[in-house]
Amino acid sequence: SSQSQVIFDFGKLDKMMEGHYRPGHFSGVALVVSKLLHIVSPDRAYFGQKDYQQFKIIEKLVTDLKFDVSLQCMPIKREPDGLAMSSRNARLARDQRNKAPVFFFFLLQAKSLLRQGNSMKDVRTLIVKKFESIRDVKLEYLELVDTANLTPIENVSDTAILLIAGYVGEIRLIDNLLMTDAY
Repeated sequence: SSQSQVIFDFGKLDKMMEGHYRPGHFSGVALVVSKLLHIVSPDRAYFGQKDYQQFKIIEKLVTDLKFDVSLQCMPIKREPDGLAMSSRNARLARDQRNKAPVFFFFLLQAKSLLRQGNSMKDVRTLIVKKFESIRDVKLEYLELVDTANLTPIENVSDTAILLIAGYVGEIRLIDNLLMTDAY
């Protein structure tokens, strides 16, 4: 029997950031989530802000496929040192775990610099340099996008979110910060 494969395409939404570094990832997520919503038919579904791009894609999925469900984006839970909670954190060796909060730290710095009127281009250049000075830590992307449609933007606004991804050793970490987040 031939397996038919449903492929989802979300236009630009699933081609950038996570979609760029993990091609096909969101199509798989969308298939699993649509099956789940179809089987369970929940009134409400809760997704974490840490996977913000995924949340926006699921939002589009729900709209496009007319699922009768209210979606809720839940704030990121953080360790005391700021590291976004994730099952992946358990895979970090101690020295790696000590370096991991730099992702959040640099998000805070970027947000502050943007609030002071710096352009995203200049902020990114600075943060890239800072990452290059830390051994075993690699930046994959730092983006400032509009929360509505994930369109990259150059200057800060209240409808903006900063997203970051990279590696500590072999462990890939993602994080983000809404411009309206109170940090």
